[in-house]
Amino acid sequence: LPIIVTRGPLTDKAVVHRENVLACEPNDCQAVANLLLEVMDSPDLREHLRLGAQKLADEWFSWNTATEKTLALLRSTVWPKTTERHYGR
Repeated sequence: LPIIVTRGPLTDKAVVHRENVLACEPNDCQAVANLLLEVMDSPDLREHLRLGAQKLADEWFSWNTATEKTLALLRSTVWPKTTERHYGR
């Protein structure tokens, strides 16, 4: 199913308008309605968004990706401080 989102700081890195989602400004009911009508009328757009959403899911939300991002965050924030505290580094 196509995804319609509102733009914001937490979505800007992951989602790309007309690549993996349709995006509009927050609180713009008319824009949401227009996007709904557009995606209902365009099988090609639905297929394009479906493929983009699958790629988004694979790249951002797979277990491997989640694990890699979690480990990278821990390595850069928590573990250096723990290692320094325990081993004087």
